[in-house]
Amino acid sequence: MHLKRTIGLMALSAGLVAAAPAGAQSGHHHGDRAHGHKSNVPSRVANRVKRAERALDRASGYADDGNDTSAASALNAVDKNLAAATRAAKKRVAAAADNGPDAAGAASGAQHDVITEVSGLFDGADALVDDLNDTLNGAIDGRDSLVAAIAALSADDQQDYVDVLEAIDSDVSDEIDGIDEALSDDTLTDDAKADLTAAKDKLTATQTAVQGLLSGLDTSSASDTADDGSGHGDCPGHGGPQEGGPQT
Repeated sequence: MHLKRTIGLMALSAGLVAAAPAGAQSGHHHGDRAHGHKSNVPSRVANRVKRAERALDRASGYADDGNDTSAASALNAVDKNLAAATRAAKKRVAAAADNGPDAAGAASGAQHDVITEVSGLFDGADALVDDLNDTLNGAIDGRDSLVAAIAALSADDQQDYVDVLEAIDSDVSDEIDGIDEALSDDTLTDDAKADLTAAKDKLTATQTAVQGLLSGLDTSSASDTADDGSGHGDCPGHGGPQEGGPQT
């Protein structure tokens, strides 16, 4: 992209953010935490992520209300849309597409949202436990397949995914901490305890794989970015500005 066009798009994005109503800018929903530069996220990924996040919000609300039937239906929608987003992201990773890192970042951000939220929904759950476990494992396994797709790239191409891998590493640490808290503090059935313990084991394996990849890559540029305060600046939900709409 030419410099003039890049500057123009940045100015347009800044203008749109400034013009948006205060409520729209400050509103919180799961989609705000997805990783990746939103201006480069393919529409096939972005649209499925948005649907998955909305379904996750519905599932959480229904579960809180004790409406297990509707919660299970919403969780099925989470599974379907998150799997579709992951497939689309993996295709771009495998093709070494320019927007592959942003696609992977958006998908992994949604997976983190699902893992974090669903882990907390086991508290007091009974009939819904199996559905929660299916969704939890779907998100973990989907992200593992995304990491495997990155691992299958050449070392040079893997370097483009350092930010994504570091974000996943941080996310997994948070997820493990959350499960530890759930196992310690929440009201859980025996099945729920077993499911969360198994999920923690999977997450530990995920982190080992991610850290193994990072150990062979140059992370200095990412560290420099974090040191100058930008860090995840372009990753919605990590303190950075949200940019323009998704690209195809």
